[in-house]
Amino acid sequence: MPGIPSQILAGDVYVITPGTGPYSINDSLAQNLSAQTWAQIVSPEIFSLGTLRSAPVVIRGVDPVVFLRMEDVVGGPPSHLTIPWALAGSGLASRLGLASGQELTLVGSSVSRLDVVPLAGTYRATTAADDELLVDYATARFLTGVGSGVYHSIRVETSQPAALVAFLAARGASAHVAGPGGSVGPVNSAPLPTDPRVINLFLRYGLGRLPLDYVAEGVTEASNSVQVVAWGLEVFVLLMVALGIHAVQARAFADRRATVGVLRSLGAPATWVRLRALGELAPLAAAAGLLGSVLGFLGAAVLTPSAAIVAFGHEVRVALDPVSLLSVAAAVFLVSLLSELVLLQGALRERPSVSIRGTAARESPPSLEVVLRD
Repeated sequence: MPGIPSQILAGDVYVITPGTGPYSINDSLAQNLSAQTWAQIVSPEIFSLGTLRSAPVVIRGVDPVVFLRMEDVVGGPPSHLTIPWALAGSGLASRLGLASGQELTLVGSSVSRLDVVPLAGTYRATTAADDELLVDYATARFLTGVGSGVYHSIRVETSQPAALVAFLAARGASAHVAGPGGSVGPVNSAPLPTDPRVINLFLRYGLGRLPLDYVAEGVTEASNSVQVVAWGLEVFVLLMVALGIHAVQARAFADRRATVGVLRSLGAPATWVRLRALGELAPLAAAAGLLGSVLGFLGAAVLTPSAAIVAFGHEVRVALDPVSLLSVAAAVFLVSLLSELVLLQGALRERPSVSIRGTAARESPPSLEVVLRD
């Protein structure tokens, strides 16, 4: 925790975060710490880093009585809090114009979640918590995906940090302890990264070994999620484009179906007819694919400032690059050729006389009585 502001860990407050061994920051550890005589206050906490009214906010899942006592807040939390609830620091409330009774829309920080929580009141603290939003554990777990009985960190107020470290070592907990003077040291854990990003130390949870860099791990997971959504959209759009191209070519081919019958009646082989049709279509399909791709990218670039695709909280921007451009053009080109072959195959299966005369040739000629009556 070398990069964390000193006001967050002031006085005799020490924070326990996950080590590199089996996950140990849970209810069991918090309860056993609370039973120690040298631990004055024990506050398990869950962190969700997100936005509120388009402004960045730290959302912290806490026990309000314990947390506000640790922050030396006079008066404590409002009585009769009903889950779900939220409490806003006076600094945050002033910055965002929050007032008791308002409904706050909160979003997940590491999973795709959305929740609406009533603001039960505000509090005034002299620490950085004055600019945070406090929520109940259930809401914090929902926003972060943290499992039941698991926390991001446990803060302990004690004047005996050596006793805290000895307790963790005897219990076999894998953790890292930091205090006002900086790192106290790892316990049953390999040394943690010296990267000053606090997110690496707070937002790592789960069972088994933990990633050393949660930011890189989280970005990879988010990128994979966006890629899956993008691939799904691409397949859907390609299917719609293929159906549209086939419908247009079917209408155009209906006017030239008789030509296939004429060529077949003159002795043209089916392979020759296919090659001639593809030869006529290939330049038009290539030009249409390239022109359509360029117009599509230009249209997306014009619409990007006012409209964008958002997947899992990440904006997917349109990038005009040669590979994407040629890929789209090639897809349109291949779909056009395949559609032509499908339409041509249907005409080649018919007798030349049927193709030349059209569907009317399949109907029986009217009788003399019908002709005279008409």
